[in-house]
Amino acid sequence: MTRTHVLGASILLLGVMLFGWGRLHQGPERHASFDFQTGALGAGVQRVIFGPFRGWGADYNLLMLFNVYDRIIQAGTVEQRKKQLWQYVAQRLQAASHLDPSFKDTYRLTSGLLAFHEGQAALAVDLLMRGASSRPWDWEEPLLAGFLAETYLHQHEKAVDLLNMAARRPNAPPLAIGLASRIVLRQAGPETAIEFLEKIRAGLPRAYQREIDKRIRRLRAEHREGQ
Repeated sequence: MTRTHVLGASILLLGVMLFGWGRLHQGPERHASFDFQTGALGAGVQRVIFGPFRGWGADYNLLMLFNVYDRIIQAGTVEQRKKQLWQYVAQRLQAASHLDPSFKDTYRLTSGLLAFHEGQAALAVDLLMRGASSRPWDWEEPLLAGFLAETYLHQHEKAVDLLNMAARRPNAPPLAIGLASRIVLRQAGPETAIEFLEKIRAGLPRAYQREIDKRIRRLRAEHREGQ
């Protein structure tokens, strides 16, 4: 790290410390209002603020997210305020994913907090798709994005594409293939589902073909019985 980077890091760290000290000495109303305003800062603005230290910026957004989530679950928080705070959660996750797209914790928190909260499934899918693009070695983001796209958004083609992506990644569980084949089976019938599975099978290493072979055989047997 150059002397300029060390100086920049020191200034940034000092700024964060002063910011934290200021938060501790604010009244509760001002504290809540200031949180929401900083949550509204766009990713582009935050890129300028954090400069080459975008990883720190992502960490900072997630730390602030924990503060606001604690306020959401506190007894006595009115519903209208909770809605505003959930928007703040979404903004923090969006900012973190833009600052450091490969940071795993952003997508874990998206899965745990945002994915199943009312009205936030579409944003969760978008964030998880960004994670899937930035983390090509990881099957978890496309798997959950595909599940949400099918279950909550009813976007069947997108769901199949995402689950297919998950199934082709290293160490992906049979669940990804199973979910994708069920969607195709339900939407297009057994013959198309079998073709879909055979196409996936052709791109998989031999060690991963056993489970998909079982599913193909089962579908063929069920198709014959139904004729």
